[in-house]
Amino acid sequence: MRTLKSIIIVLALLVSTVVQAQTITSVRGTISDEMGPLMGATVCEIDGNGRIIESTVTDLNGNFTMKVKNQKDRIRFSFVGMKTLTMPINKTTYNVNLESATTLKEVTIKAKRRVIGNGLPIAQREVSSATQLFSMKDVEGMAFTTIDEAMQGRIAGLDIIGNSGDLGSGSTMRLRGASSLSSLTNSNPLIVVDGNIREVSLDNFDMAAANNEKFAELLNINPEDIADIRVLKDAAATAIYGSQGGNGVIELTTKRGTVGAPKLTYSLKLTNTYQPKGYEMLNGDDYTMLLKEAYFNPSQDDGASANISEINYDPTFSEYEHARTTT
Repeated sequence: MRTLKSIIIVLALLVSTVVQAQTITSVRGTISDEMGPLMGATVCEIDGNGRIIESTVTDLNGNFTMKVKNQKDRIRFSFVGMKTLTMPINKTTYNVNLESATTLKEVTIKAKRRVIGNGLPIAQREVSSATQLFSMKDVEGMAFTTIDEAMQGRIAGLDIIGNSGDLGSGSTMRLRGASSLSSLTNSNPLIVVDGNIREVSLDNFDMAAANNEKFAELLNINPEDIADIRVLKDAAATAIYGSQGGNGVIELTTKRGTVGAPKLTYSLKLTNTYQPKGYEMLNGDDYTMLLKEAYFNPSQDDGASANISEINYDPTFSEYEHARTTT
């Protein structure tokens, strides 16, 4: 029994000696990334408050050696563009592989609305010229027959004035003011449909006999065929069309087919007219009574109209028959 106790005591003393011998006083190792060893990486011993106690940098091959003052502290590895790694001081050799801090795990690219005006697709948010986009979905279901009616009051700086009160007489549009001193020159903005300037054909058009409705038909476009409208206002935006865009440009984009199941859209517009009810007229007796009241009111005398034969049904009156039959 005594021999067994002695053996246990000796083993305990040996273990205590080994533990004391394993006290860490210095660390060494290699720091690398996915491309290989990192030269100039920083290795620091930090305390519980994050203060640096000891530090060193890696050599050309990414190797380092550093003394440790307190084994209870932590060791930190860092490099520019890499994620910082902090570990406890529980071994003498560290082979660390740092991860890049600029690598994205997953990238989602979303499509941006692009504007094509001068042949270069430009993102909508990067357009610096004065433009305004108007979608026909904003007025879907409203009753209008022409594009100018849909844009009226919805485009800043665009004045749309009817030529007259006649139905279908069309309207006059002014986007950048009256830029022409001559009344014979057209001051309306340039109309562009799907990138093509809309030319007005006057081959079979009778200028002498045409009325307001006929002139309005020259630029008439079915609103149901338009997807959106882009209005170019300033000189930078209209410069791509040259002098033609001096009065501003209205770009119309028509609807296009899309991939998917077939879809049918039906639109119906009705116009109804009615004759309002007219005033109810007095008959002969009511009219006679109204005249008697008119004579009675000023004087408050019942005999004020006694001598007027035409309203008292006097048989001697020449128009007695008409008065009696309330004609």
